[in-house]
Amino acid sequence: MEVLNLAHHLLASNARERGEAEGFSFVGAQPGRRSWTFQEVWHETRQAAGGLRAQGLRRGERVLIRLRHSPDFAFAFFGANLAGCVTVPVSPQLTA
Repeated sequence: MEVLNLAHHLLASNARERGEAEGFSFVGAQPGRRSWTFQEVWHETRQAAGGLRAQGLRRGERVLIRLRHSPDFAFAFFGANLAGCVTVPVSPQLTA
């Protein structure tokens, strides 16, 4: 059975077809607005996926993502998806 990998399906094709066009932007208090091209988004996502795999995570394992609203959250989310993991996003504002 073939499984659709959302990160690969969306990001790889856009990196190939739209490369240097703006693919992702983040507006925050510091340092303001930051943008990444489709190629940069694909690169960051592959880096995150590689880091998870290097830690021994395998397809189907759950990855809890507890990061503030930031570009890091987006890259971790898509990276975990690219690695074949199940993402479990959690708000860092939750307490015990």
